[in-house]
Amino acid sequence: DFLTYTHADASVDSELSLLWWDSDLYSVAWRWGNPLFQDAVVNRDDLPILMVSRLDAPTPELAKGLVDRALQAERTGLNGSIYFDARGLQANGAIDTYGLYDHSLREAATLARNKSSYHVVLDDAEPTMTAVPNVALYIGWYKLRAYDDVFSFNPGAIGYHMASAEAVNVHDPAERGWCKNALERGITATLGSVGEPYLDAFPEPARFTALLLTGHYSLVEVY
Repeated sequence: DFLTYTHADASVDSELSLLWWDSDLYSVAWRWGNPLFQDAVVNRDDLPILMVSRLDAPTPELAKGLVDRALQAERTGLNGSIYFDARGLQANGAIDTYGLYDHSLREAATLARNKSSYHVVLDDAEPTMTAVPNVALYIGWYKLRAYDDVFSFNPGAIGYHMASAEAVNVHDPAERGWCKNALERGITATLGSVGEPYLDAFPEPARFTALLLTGHYSLVEVY
């Protein structure tokens, strides 16, 4: 697989994060460890890893609108409700990623309720939510490239849906994935993958929520 680059569908963003690295210092195939991860042990001799984010949307006008909505939220605050869409899964050991991430969604809900003034909604059943109004933050799963048009995003809204290839295309009018459709419907910031990332390549919901709610970090630093 490494020789044939079966696992080499890296995003442009990921490649840009290694901009300072010569191409012979790392393999495009498979994964590269993140030294900026919260628990990582930093090797001061390594070249830097860049934090990469981008302005992108189905149209230039929508991309410009991301800036306008972000600035509005900076002026007035990020208002609305926080939603976590879990599946009711229980972790079966330390390597059960599905169970651990589902538990992390419930932990994130508890954290947001205890440490913030936001109205918090937790759905802990397998079907995805059917009505998600007044969104400030949404994290959930699971529908694969099948965006449900049930969200109403406030200015500055942040959200991501944990499923493979949700960012594979944000310009194709026929694309049904999360990122393209959420951007069209008013989300300000989102993230997704261009291939099969495996679940633990997504930000762990409780960690992401905890860092975001501190107010001390930019969104790309939280990510």
